[in-house]
Amino acid sequence: MQQCPDLVVLGGGSGGLLAAKRAASYGACVVVCEPDALGGTCVNRGCVPKKMLWQTARHWTERTGLKEATETTIGDLRFDRLMSQIGGHISSLQDTFAAELEEAGITLIRAKGYLTDTQAVRIDDDVLKPGRVLLATGAKPNVIDIPGAGLLSLSDDVFRWTTLPQSLVVVGGGYIGAEFASIFSALGVKVTVVQSGERLLPGFDADAVAVVTDILGRRGVDLRFETTPTAVQAMDNGLTMELSDGVRVEAERMVCAIGRQANLAALGPGAPDMAKGESGALSVSDDFETSRAGVYAIGDVADRLPLTPVATRDGEVFADRAFGDGAEPIQLLHVARAAFTLPAVAQVGDLSGSSWSHETGSLANPILSPCIEPDNLAKTPTRDQALVGAALVGNTAPELIAPLAALVAAQEGSAAPLKDATAIHPSFSEEFVGR
Repeated sequence: MQQCPDLVVLGGGSGGLLAAKRAASYGACVVVCEPDALGGTCVNRGCVPKKMLWQTARHWTERTGLKEATETTIGDLRFDRLMSQIGGHISSLQDTFAAELEEAGITLIRAKGYLTDTQAVRIDDDVLKPGRVLLATGAKPNVIDIPGAGLLSLSDDVFRWTTLPQSLVVVGGGYIGAEFASIFSALGVKVTVVQSGERLLPGFDADAVAVVTDILGRRGVDLRFETTPTAVQAMDNGLTMELSDGVRVEAERMVCAIGRQANLAALGPGAPDMAKGESGALSVSDDFETSRAGVYAIGDVADRLPLTPVATRDGEVFADRAFGDGAEPIQLLHVARAAFTLPAVAQVGDLSGSSWSHETGSLANPILSPCIEPDNLAKTPTRDQALVGAALVGNTAPELIAPLAALVAAQEGSAAPLKDATAIHPSFSEEFVGR
């Protein structure tokens, strides 16, 4: 192994892998340090297994319609088999990542790397002196400091379950908690959500969130707002949780999903204090350089949007700037976000301008989803006749938000294409295209 590579990447998640491969494509000598599974949070404990669970839950909610239209008996869900299939898919992705690194001539070290107090990285007994260091160590789940907190599962643990609980308490109403509540309630689990704030999905459009909240309530999810856990105890058949409002809730399992924080462990005990943003993640320049010269950061460890598409694009832009012909960072206002609730929520841009919204109960939705509540929403804010954002609710919202994000990002920002275009009928898109 070369002791003075051009780049050492600490972390083999989505952003780190893309940065490493892009840098290697320019001829850079690259080393990647990853003690855990390749793919990071998204592939192993986030986007990929979550989306596969969501797809299952989505189809499971539609089985009632199939029962009404056929005489076929639909059996019980084999949750252990489902999780095994998800695990097999993740393993194949991990193998692909390793093969791609080898093909690109990148050295993969299955160990932790730490920054030293000089421009160096320590890996076990080896010390590397790279031209640049890229921190891509991701984030880890926040934990709650109450008696009995160790009895709670963390959001990462959910994807290792092999049995479906009869009842579940989800602590936290952000996108992780809301997604778990939607998925498991759709699979027949009795779900309670404990949220410290006054609503679900902070940061998402209030009108869109109201639709999702209403549907979760109608599906029997017990939503408890403006309260927090104070203690957890084990029972013979599960767990009991005391809340700050004096209520006691019980469930077979409980999950702590109160957000994530930057994983700064790779900084090492000998590293100097580095500037951090309001989120607690590392402050970075337009070149993704931290307050320490020669050390860069992307992904959830950097103080930008903690989303996989941002991490991967930032990784490529970093490599283009460091080893190629340069590139411009993406504008965070143009980055689309989604919560895979049931129905899903997606949004992009500025939602504060004048807008119209339309809750649909039209022909399209009952045809497309005959056994699901006909609740969708489309909001397309405009300012001076220019499209400045969009918020959608519907199970196709994560797919539909991408072309709207492209329109928002377009320099002219015109809303006219939405009115001039036509949509497929019956479809959700006809509720905001061609109007």
